[in-house]
Amino acid sequence: MTEISIIIPTFNREEMLYGSVSSALAALPIRGEVIVVDDHSITPATKILEGFETDLEQGRLRIVLNHMGNGPAAARNHGVSEALGQIVLFLDDDDLMHPSYPGFVLEMQALGYAYGFAAIKRFQDGTQPVAQLAGDVTEVPLADLSFKKQIGGLGCGFWVKREVFNSIGGINPALRVNEDTDLSLRLLKSGARGVFSPRLAIYVRDHASPAAHLTNGTPAALRAKYFKILLHEHRAWLGSQRDAREFLMRRYVKMLTKTLNLRELVGGLRWLGADLSLWIYGFANYLMYRIKGKDNFH
Repeated sequence: MTEISIIIPTFNREEMLYGSVSSALAALPIRGEVIVVDDHSITPATKILEGFETDLEQGRLRIVLNHMGNGPAAARNHGVSEALGQIVLFLDDDDLMHPSYPGFVLEMQALGYAYGFAAIKRFQDGTQPVAQLAGDVTEVPLADLSFKKQIGGLGCGFWVKREVFNSIGGINPALRVNEDTDLSLRLLKSGARGVFSPRLAIYVRDHASPAAHLTNGTPAALRAKYFKILLHEHRAWLGSQRDAREFLMRRYVKMLTKTLNLRELVGGLRWLGADLSLWIYGFANYLMYRIKGKDNFH
């Protein structure tokens, strides 16, 4: 029985994919598999990874073509549909897996947790990350954390039991950004037990590729749109979750202020039915960004 599937969606990362797959295979437990989902790259992943012949023959590594629509969300969903593992663990195609992390994930699953994420360490492209022990740290149930810290990025060693992932409908491929926030919201709504670990899970590569910083490179107006979608889609649950509601409302308002469009800001505040404190927050941020000349891309 396969215990864990490490899923790596990839698109045109010829120079980085090999290292990511190498790190995943090096960390892979005996009853595990690595699934690379090729989102129709110019140079096929099968060609880039042909050096892993033994792992491919043994079934430790599988390469599949994304048939669920373009984009990382759809690619991850397709990877899960192909997975045999009870747990799915996501790794970006430009990052590296800490060698002890998948084994740790299995330990957390055995303790009754259904999903979780952990700490990351950044390193510059063109350098090798400094080897670091995972650390002897104490895991924290997500229920004991503030709402902000309950939101896990998919690039932060995010793992989830496959049956739980499927039961909540997977990742929403319609969201260009904030899809990890949406996934976390649906997991919280489901009542699944989550856990955060301060131990190191992923080495995250800093590089110049536009896709490497998709969220920060997305115009503020579009980011505001996606926060509005989240507020609308989860409005019933948010009605009883004050911390979550206020966090998302403030993020939505902050994105509106970054557009430097006063009409849009006022319209958004009215749509929220904002109280006085949120109006003050919105206009204070608007004036700050106006003075700084903040553009729409941060």
